[in-house]
Amino acid sequence: MILSRRGAVKAILTFLLLAVLAVAAFVFAYFVSRDGQSVRPSVTVGVILSALALLSIPLNVYADGKAKLVAEGEKFVRQKLCPERFIEAYNGKINEKNVVCRPDIDVLELLITAYRLGLDKRGEYGAILEMKKLPGRFAAARAMIFEAEYRYAEGDVAEGDRLLEEAIETKPTSSVIHASADIARKTARAMAVRDGNAADYHESVIGRTGVFKADNASRLLSAWDLYQIYSSSNDKEKAKKYLEECASSSGKTAIKSRAGSLIR
Repeated sequence: MILSRRGAVKAILTFLLLAVLAVAAFVFAYFVSRDGQSVRPSVTVGVILSALALLSIPLNVYADGKAKLVAEGEKFVRQKLCPERFIEAYNGKINEKNVVCRPDIDVLELLITAYRLGLDKRGEYGAILEMKKLPGRFAAARAMIFEAEYRYAEGDVAEGDRLLEEAIETKPTSSVIHASADIARKTARAMAVRDGNAADYHESVIGRTGVFKADNASRLLSAWDLYQIYSSSNDKEKAKKYLEECASSSGKTAIKSRAGSLIR
């Protein structure tokens, strides 16, 4: 089914409203012409409304497809920790005509998180490349930050630094970009250069409570990073603590499987 019931109702109502307004504009133009006045303004409005009525159908289909994907991502990636379910949904729906005519930044951020939970570096980088194709400076800057984190994880600190600087230059007035770049420095970069501050940030993520509590995906990714940090620093007690937290996490992720096999 291309549209949900709510999406179908919204698409039909939007089309009918715009179509009625277009007809009203043409009717108004007819009566104006009988008085010898110019009909150009009314006809122009009618043509624009007619075009919008036709465009409203694919636009509503796209919006409904995106909304469903985002909802599935929030459910299966961030909360239930079943990233493969979302990846399958994404791969299936982008091939359906007019459902998602192009990837969206919100959807791709969920996809990147899903691949990170699956420890799938190739899939993660592929999603980053898709984000780089999106129009707009904000999307370009977000893609650069994700790529910087990817480069840091690969050990390429210089390239990661360059990408973060370029991201900020691309969208210098965005507080979201500045905050995201700062987090990347405190986490991915800090891990790449073996800076102990990375552990402080990840422990703060896990320690959040109440309304500030991080989602399950963020907590699991932080626990996995903490295991790696303490394992490399030879702090066996803390490394074991976070490895066990990963192994006992809910859902079905590669991190959980890897942690379980390391414990055994």
